Order: sequence, then C-alpha cells, then structure tokens
Amino acid sequence: MQLIPLSLDTNQTFAIELNGLQMRVDLRWQDIGQGWFMSLYVAGSPVLLNGRLNSASGFLASILHNVGGDFVPLPKTTPAEELSRYCWEDTHVLVFMTNEELEASASVVI
Repeated sequence: MQLIPLSLDTNQTFAIELNGLQMRVDLRWQDIGQGWFMSLYVAGSPVLLNGRLNSASGFLASILHNVGGDFVPLPKTTPAEELSRYCWEDTHVLVFMTNEELEASASVVI
C-alpha cells in the first residue's frame, strides 16, 4: 500500500510512478457535484478524465490492466463517513493498493 500525500487544497496535481509507468494525477473538488474528481495521464496522454472518486473506486482496473492496483480513499474512522471537501484532513487518506491488497481486504481502517 502506497500512501499518497495530499494537502487540504481543493485542486491538486501530483506525479507518481506505478509499475514503471509515469503518471500525472489531477484531483479536484467540484462544488456542483459535491465530490472529488480524478483525471489521470500516462506519458502525457489522458486515460481517465473527471472520474468521480468514491470508496468503491475502481478506476485503473478497468483502464490500465498492467498497473496492478488502484487508488482507494480509505476511512480513518469506523463507520466510514462520506468523502467531503475536507476529508483529507479529517476522515480519509488516499492510497494506491495493489491488486493483491485489494483482494485481501475489502475494508481497511487506518
């Protein structure tokens, strides 16, 4: 499991390497949709645009089979709260989990 460090900013961009693929991730809060949305670029090409991030996200599995995992917002508390504008400070962390980790644990609380 790889922790993705996030700030409290509602519009964030970060680079990450997963299984040898250089990726750029844009993560932003949308007031209209009341949710976090993710765009993902590999080698400068978009592979996901404005996908809504939720606790049951499965973005990468359906897009890039060779990445070997997925981004998952994990709750810090039980029961898990909904993702909110301030969730990265209070209630959730964003991690990249391998397929094996995803299969081994349907629900992880940090």
